[in-house]
Amino acid sequence: MLIVGSGYLHGIMTGRWGQSSKVQQAAERLSLIPTTIGSWTGKDAEISERVLEIGEILGYVDRRFRRDDGRELELLLLCGRSGPMSVHPPDVCLRGVGFEFVQQQRIVVASDDMIPAEVFAGDFILRTAAGVEEHTRLFWAWMDESGAIMAPDTPRLTFSANDYLYKIYVVPNLRGPVEMIDEDNTGLSFLRELIPLLRVNLVPQT
Repeated sequence: MLIVGSGYLHGIMTGRWGQSSKVQQAAERLSLIPTTIGSWTGKDAEISERVLEIGEILGYVDRRFRRDDGRELELLLLCGRSGPMSVHPPDVCLRGVGFEFVQQQRIVVASDDMIPAEVFAGDFILRTAAGVEEHTRLFWAWMDESGAIMAPDTPRLTFSANDYLYKIYVVPNLRGPVEMIDEDNTGLSFLRELIPLLRVNLVPQT
């Protein structure tokens, strides 16, 4: 009887018995994220079913944004159960496919709603066989059920009490390797406008 009970509990935790309505509703709320955010206009892209299955992603927004001054970036929002969403940090994944880690910072972003958000910012370089360098900057964080946006060192432990999580990625199109993170007026300015919208649209109103 104990074995059966343990198996049932594990099934609930891993989603084997189906997703809870709470998680499904969280994923559905992603449709509320607008395609225009401040001075940025976005165009949707698609993630393959295979990637969604491997990552246990129940809902997503993959959107390329452009600003009037020609700046571009990609926004990726993922939603799923807390366990799958809190593993596979992107810095590890990038290094796993050949990117060289350059620097990483934890940044507190003062957004338009005046509620600070904590995000990671990382720079990576991919050196090709032809000697060409591809520079990539990535901002990432997690948002829990309360709307708190954090960049913890141990996300699985930090978010263990949550049924679901949102994972946030912002990838600016760098114009060169010299642009420092603290001078970045692409990724950070976008985050300042995005964060209040995430809290308004993704956090259930009580």
